[in-house]
Amino acid sequence: MKVLEKDLKHGRITLVPELLDDFWVLYNIIQRGDVAYARTARETRSGERYERPEKGRRISLVLGLKVEKVIWDRSLNRLRIHGIVCDAPEDIGALGSHHTFNITLNMPVTIIKERWLDYQLDQIERASSRGATPLIIMAID
Repeated sequence: MKVLEKDLKHGRITLVPELLDDFWVLYNIIQRGDVAYARTARETRSGERYERPEKGRRISLVLGLKVEKVIWDRSLNRLRIHGIVCDAPEDIGALGSHHTFNITLNMPVTIIKERWLDYQLDQIERASSRGATPLIIMAID
């Protein structure tokens, strides 16, 4: 796992999972009530509330979620973070609605906690010191 930013004064750490084992670390670190930021796609629709909406368009943006549930999907090699949108651009009107992040390998995620526990910081430190295992390919003729 790569640590991009570590600001414990504000309770903010930005991580990039590089190995499948890093999902296990994130699964154990991210808890209900935390705030998570990641780049995601969200469909926006035009029209009034009670009329049939037109076909929406999908836009890519960074959202902040108040975490409700974290699911480690081992079969699809991803981490799913469910929550309520607490930070979003005003023009899409997503505040207060539910959303799910699908965190995959090499996708940055920022986690904000009121208080980081020592064992959580130790897990991040161990995961970041591991790094990817080098692969050697040799061709013999």
